Amino acid sequence: DGVPVLVPFRWVKAVGDIIIMKKFPQFVSLSTGEKKS
Repeated sequence: DGVPVLVPFRWVKAVGDIIIMKKFPQFVSLSTGEKKS
């Protein structure tokens, strides 16, 4: 039961990232900038 949970969790996280990118593009640019540097 523990393994299948990881798949929807990663899917939900990916969808959440897309929603954040669409609603808060300035926030994403700051976040990605910190990760790259």
